[in-house]
Amino acid sequence: MTVGGAGAAAQAPPTAPPLAQSAPSVTDVADSLFAEGRHEEALQYLEEHLKSQPTDYVAERLAAREALVLAIAQSATDTKLAKETFRRAIAHGKRATALDSLDEDSRYFTLAAEGRLALLGGSMERAHAAVEVDKAARGLLALDSLHAGAHNALGRLYFEIARL
Repeated sequence: MTVGGAGAAAQAPPTAPPLAQSAPSVTDVADSLFAEGRHEEALQYLEEHLKSQPTDYVAERLAAREALVLAIAQSATDTKLAKETFRRAIAHGKRATALDSLDEDSRYFTLAAEGRLALLGGSMERAHAAVEVDKAARGLLALDSLHAGAHNALGRLYFEIARL
């Protein structure tokens, strides 16, 4: 037996097994796509996830956010497509709110989508949407009396009414 000779060099010290790489969470993937400005892909990814996990509140909230941002961008070039996407944002926001009624973000995304949709509609659509926007903004203010988005929506609503 040799000490420190060729036999010792042949034996490598034991190494730890490699750490298992965990798959990124739905939130991580959606936030990454959001940060890259890939809103349509993020929305499709979230909607696909929600087919198998319909009670995933976070995915619903994120889908509402993605649809809202996408619809705002679409409204500059394609009003019809933007209206459809605003409706998707509203649906996701309402489902998220149903899963967690105290979540301010999902309530705000719904409110913002309803308000933006109202601005694209005709007079009958605007009148119906005005009632929904008022109701949603007041509901959000009941949770947080200082919510800037809710105050902005009410201000915009009252401005539009005053213009009439």
